Amino acid sequence: MSLTIGTTRILALSAAAALNPAVFGQAQIVAIVNVASFQPGLPRGGALATLYVSGLNVQPGLYVASSVPLPFLLDGVSVVIDGLAFAPILAVSAPQSGNAQINFQVPLERNVSLPSATPSSSGSISVLVNLNVVASRTPLPAPMGGGFFTDQNGNVVAQHASDYSPVTQNVLLLASLYSLSR
Repeated sequence: MSLTIGTTRILALSAAAALNPAVFGQAQIVAIVNVASFQPGLPRGGALATLYVSGLNVQPGLYVASSVPLPFLLDGVSVVIDGLAFAPILAVSAPQSGNAQINFQVPLERNVSLPSATPSSSGSISVLVNLNVVASRTPLPAPMGGGFFTDQNGNVVAQHASDYSPVTQNVLLLASLYSLSR
């Protein structure tokens, strides 16, 4: 069985490996969470997510993306969502022992692959090392609405797309007054 993304064909897990991660050296996806809310499940495209993987056979260390656009391969690790797209990788933390952590942006293609009748559908996720699939899983469906980063007071942290300035109560008030005066 293989996984094809665009014109790239990748060796994928056999059915035995999908049921028994020992076939590929014990690599197993332990958890998938929304970075902002830490709720389990794979969020919609564009959101940030974290994978926890046990038995990931990579060089120990912390690897952080140093360029924009984010790379699809970091420390030999890549993530494929729904068999459609590589995910941009923010960081890979691979300790000597314990679970590795992979922080990534869910590709926007995920939104297209979700059935319209079930927008919180699970999809699939695969972890690759040097373009070989080492772990694959169908994640839990993510709750609708995604997650938001909050400050110490529980306020949502957001920024304006036009100038990247922070959204504050004062700016929101001025924006609503402006629209009322038009």
